[in-house]
Amino acid sequence: MNTNGRKERLREALSNKEYRDAFVAAQTTVGIPFQIRALREREPWTQQELATEAGMKQSWVSRIESPGYSGFSLRTLFKLASVFNVGLVVRFVPIGELVEWELNLSNDSLAIPKFEDDPFFQESTTQTDPNALVQPTPQPRAGVIPISRHLGFGLPSLLGHKITPGETIQEANTFSCLACAAGGNP
Repeated sequence: MNTNGRKERLREALSNKEYRDAFVAAQTTVGIPFQIRALREREPWTQQELATEAGMKQSWVSRIESPGYSGFSLRTLFKLASVFNVGLVVRFVPIGELVEWELNLSNDSLAIPKFEDDPFFQESTTQTDPNALVQPTPQPRAGVIPISRHLGFGLPSLLGHKITPGETIQEANTFSCLACAAGGNP
């Protein structure tokens, strides 16, 4: 079946709340085990080798690679992200984003590159292509110190910092630390 036909069938099926809930659960309980296996095979490691790298038993690796497994802890996923040298994203998304992800699923999309092979970090720090898109660094508002400049990253909530009202995550590099803006210590 072509992608448009699958998309229409999913659109119709997802109008049912029970189906929608099962679809959302399956994206995690089936998707994560498949991705763990694809990442393990990318190395290429056996289950025992992954277990050794992650400090767990081979039987546990077998369990977390089993489609339908739902007992993942964030701690385990963080550990696996570290072992595979990749990032981990856990967030709520619109159902439509899950559908698009499902429709574009491939072996390549499961076995993402590790840090050393990540195209983002392979780019030259100097722009040689005059047609390349260059995003200007947003300038902070007067009296506001960007968190990313102060702490080296833009996740103030991890350290208990508050974000100035009106700031959004899209305003990368402009997170504001109220304590710093007020002249205090973060």
